Amino acid sequence: MQRFGSYSIRTHQIGKEILNHNWKEVIRLILIQHADYLPHEKARKQRIVDLVFDEKADGHPHEMQDNIEEAMEILDRRDRLERTVLQSLRGSPNGYYNAFVSISKNTRYIYIHAYQSYIWNQAVSARLRKFGNQVLIGDLVANKEVAELLEAGDEVREDMDEAEEKKEEAKTDEVKPGEENIKHKEN
Repeated sequence: MQRFGSYSIRTHQIGKEILNHNWKEVIRLILIQHADYLPHEKARKQRIVDLVFDEKADGHPHEMQDNIEEAMEILDRRDRLERTVLQSLRGSPNGYYNAFVSISKNTRYIYIHAYQSYIWNQAVSARLRKFGNQVLIGDLVANKEVAELLEAGDEVREDMDEAEEKKEEAKTDEVKPGEENIKHKEN
């Protein structure tokens, strides 16, 4: 899962619902999302949501339990997040908040961070449309010397990353039986 993702439901949409404490909608969005490039998944995910949020079963715990069990049978082996949510709902069919917190903390943070990034991108886009890239009062601007130091630091990091990659490659070089891995200085 990426910050914005390539899914029918974008990660930031879930983040917005989390901030609104709309736990039922958070769970619905998590269960319905599917990869845009896999349209055949849409019907399967919709069936899961229809079972979990069946209005006829609402208020009838036994019927809701049966629906959740049926939804779990539809899950694919890759649906780990959905499985976690449904397992929590199985114990408490209307426990949408508890189902959400049953998801790993890192995954929960991704949704919030995605919404934060989305808002930032919207603000930057609006500013660029309105003012272009001109400097305005209140902007933080690095002078030329600082900018050069920052660029030099980036170059040093790139060189260090390259050196680390070469070091890792050297570790993985195989030595064939009967060959030496030692180079001798020639006279």
